[in-house]
Amino acid sequence: PESDVHRLNTDMPNLICEPVSPFSSPDQRVDTILERCEDEYVAIVPNDFPIQEFWIECALHALIHSSPDYPGFELKESTDRLWGAVVRRNVLQSARKTYPHLSIRDSLRASGVTLRQPEFKELPFQFDNLIQEVKSEEQNGNWSEAARMYERIGELYHNTLWMTRLAAKAFFKAGEYTRAAKLTRNINQQQPHVDTLLLEAKIKRQEKDFNSAIKLLKTAEHILSCSDGSVDCSFVSAQTSAFKRIREGYS
Repeated sequence: PESDVHRLNTDMPNLICEPVSPFSSPDQRVDTILERCEDEYVAIVPNDFPIQEFWIECALHALIHSSPDYPGFELKESTDRLWGAVVRRNVLQSARKTYPHLSIRDSLRASGVTLRQPEFKELPFQFDNLIQEVKSEEQNGNWSEAARMYERIGELYHNTLWMTRLAAKAFFKAGEYTRAAKLTRNINQQQPHVDTLLLEAKIKRQEKDFNSAIKLLKTAEHILSCSDGSVDCSFVSAQTSAFKRIREGYS
């Protein structure tokens, strides 16, 4: 409705606002805009549709990279109640011209067009999507699965060192200390990092190998002391002192 146009806050260029009757149906509003549309692709988004990261980009990317005769894709989170999609303009125009009395979705179906959501291999930002999946596993407490996913991502994208660090942390959270110890040891032998040194020190403490734990903490403290001074070394120093007291208690 024209009264709602002022509520639209966007910096996107070439935005065309087309006033419609406040009593018009969603399908009628799409038909009104479709008459003005000049681009090859049309996104259909109902009111109250959940907006997520890449919510339109995923379907649009899949359609752009599909065969020229592929009609379109449903948006992620699209349901029977809240149905959204990105379709080719000529496909939608043909369906609306032939079946104007039906809803947008039903007119496409009547034209023989059935849409689906993109498969994972069709999505953009696949690395980002994989990381989001892993973070979801972590939030659900599935640390073992998250760790194995990090390892697979490392193999797939050849960022092994980074993903191995994350996998080691996840294995530790999962209670798989042997696996976590192996990964952190390999990392610290290649390219020691403060967080993996601290993690290996925790594992050594659990094994009551306090001398090795203290050595690892001192290495972490040295790395921090060689930094630009913006990092506080007091935590590592406190950990080293604590491990020394524990070692003395066992000696």
